[in-house]
Amino acid sequence: MSFLLNHFSKANSRTSFAKVFCLLASTLLICTLCAGQTTNHPPEAFPALGPWPEGRFGQAYDGRQISIIPENAAEAYRVPPLTVECWAKLESPAGFNIIAACDAKASPAHWEIYSYAGTGEFAAYLPGSDPDTIKSDQVITDNQWHHLAMIYEHDRVRLFVDGKLVKDQPVKARAAGQPIPGPLQVGGLMTDCMGCNGLVDELRISKGVRNIGEPPTGPFVADEQTVGLWHFDEIKDNAFADASALKNHYRVGHSSLNDWDLAGFKPGPSPMDSPATEIQLVQGAASLPSGPVTLSLDGEWQMAEEGTEADRMARPGQPGFVYLYGARTSSKTESDEWTDAIPATVPGSVHGALEKAGRIPDPKFGRNDAMAREQSARTWWFKRTFPRPQGLEQPRLLFDGVAINCHVWLNGEKLGEHNGMFGGPS
Repeated sequence: MSFLLNHFSKANSRTSFAKVFCLLASTLLICTLCAGQTTNHPPEAFPALGPWPEGRFGQAYDGRQISIIPENAAEAYRVPPLTVECWAKLESPAGFNIIAACDAKASPAHWEIYSYAGTGEFAAYLPGSDPDTIKSDQVITDNQWHHLAMIYEHDRVRLFVDGKLVKDQPVKARAAGQPIPGPLQVGGLMTDCMGCNGLVDELRISKGVRNIGEPPTGPFVADEQTVGLWHFDEIKDNAFADASALKNHYRVGHSSLNDWDLAGFKPGPSPMDSPATEIQLVQGAASLPSGPVTLSLDGEWQMAEEGTEADRMARPGQPGFVYLYGARTSSKTESDEWTDAIPATVPGSVHGALEKAGRIPDPKFGRNDAMAREQSARTWWFKRTFPRPQGLEQPRLLFDGVAINCHVWLNGEKLGEHNGMFGGPS
């Protein structure tokens, strides 16, 4: 079988010896929480968990001492209407003190209650609403216990401090995508490297709108509306218990940002967690299924310059014209070889074959590329003869790449053509 490839090169498509520089940027992000919250503590940092700081009722949670993570990212925490209540004792207005937050900031269902940096005013942030920042003029960073509440409805957000309404803000829902599930975070927003310089106690989340009146005189009690209630008084089984029906306990330990990601995305079990399967090894050679019959045409081809289809398709014993270094001669040939051809290695290039044959100097050296450029606007023919493989069913001729224009013949019959810098005909 005889195969021909007619390759057209242009000046702007000549073999390129461009240098490609790939910059791999590795960024080390060190998250320093504004309130000094720490994670990934070594075990020796916690000889015993607790006792915790004194809270408004019992004990309180201090996110600067240790991190906690809920066992589940519950849908009930992110869908309004809902009421969020807690007690907080914040020490400084220097930074944003995140008291409680649902999901990461990138989620359109995210909400958070916090003190505003610089002023210490009680505020809420809801990126899925317009406006997204609801800020009161009530300062809560005076190192005193305050009862805080947010009532979040579809068209309204209200903020309360010590039973008094301090902000009533109409809102509109923004056009947003799907929520990005994440954990309910307390005393900081680890997914965004933000902390809380203070204490949090008695966190309760309720479905619907609760009546916010005088500050409670005792711990919250779970009822039918309650979807989350944490007293932060006792650690049992390495967790702060959730007194609501959801039982979404806060796990206490040496949590990291990866732990928070796992809690938010709830991935399935690792392959290493599944039971092992024993495989019996049998001595001897392995039997592999036979693949399709293939024949690689890589290797040495004939390459010749210029000529017409009639010239290059001349068969043995038939008159034909060949171009000998650009000067056309007429002759009758008894051979299928091109008398003006030089060897060309495939995969390869026109310039590579010319350099190997001594026709041009190394185009990568000095200004030799100018000489190579002169060869780029010419037509080059490639040819190879090969035996037809046995056992072929529906044979296919495939090129991994030809740049940039070519025509293809097989046994004198034109198969097609290709245009483009990438890929090739098949």
